[in-house]
Amino acid sequence: MSKTTYTVMQIPAAQLEVDRRVQRDDLNQRKVETIERNYNEDALGVIIVSARKDRGLYIIDGWHRTEATKRRDPQRELTCHVFEGLTLVEEAEMFLDYNYSDKPNLLEKYKVRLSAEDPDSLLIEKLTRDRGWKVDPQPAPGHIQAIGALYRIHELSQKVEADPHLIDATLMVITRAWGNDRDAAQAVILEGLARFIAKHGARLDINRLYEVLRARSGGVSQLHTEATQMAKMERSRVTNMVAHLITVTYNKGARGRSVPAWGQRT
Repeated sequence: MSKTTYTVMQIPAAQLEVDRRVQRDDLNQRKVETIERNYNEDALGVIIVSARKDRGLYIIDGWHRTEATKRRDPQRELTCHVFEGLTLVEEAEMFLDYNYSDKPNLLEKYKVRLSAEDPDSLLIEKLTRDRGWKVDPQPAPGHIQAIGALYRIHELSQKVEADPHLIDATLMVITRAWGNDRDAAQAVILEGLARFIAKHGARLDINRLYEVLRARSGGVSQLHTEATQMAKMERSRVTNMVAHLITVTYNKGARGRSVPAWGQRT
């Protein structure tokens, strides 16, 4: 059976399972409660299901509706379009297709893109892990939640043909300057530093860069605070002010190794 061919089946809600690799990280409980409170069989629509070789029936689209049904009556049958022979990659692609108008958040989308073997996402995963970091929704040292910033840095790296990749260079500097500090993984810090590196490229002394950042008073949290305050005064983006402050820090005492001021053409 092909990816575009399915069988219509009536399946008890209790028999439908979830594989988190091709689903959201968690249910929106408020959404489930709303569906349950206003339960209407005619409005449930169709549940998209993958019938795997292990005979498991896994939800691709319709997890919230299925959960609401399970709470009311686990044996109630739902109308399902059942696809057979799908790979995990195809399941992940279908999840993204069916949820186009009800998009999962960026971190959930990233996780599913990994399952779908998206090349850009796989590269981001490798680069972050190689530097001792992990893309993860839970706030913790060594975790990066700012997946949108990583995608933007990846695009910038391709645009300027950076070597090494800007994600690799950025995380190397951050880790050597501040370790796995949670504050260093904020989007504006990641992107501001990446843009600074991209602008100056081979002109930079990378060893000097992480040394001056490590020695900077107040660490990365103070850098973020100052950049935020300056952005308000200058009516600019915090990312730009991060890059500006990094430039000032780098140039202090640099003598012949200084770089042009941020915003000045090179």
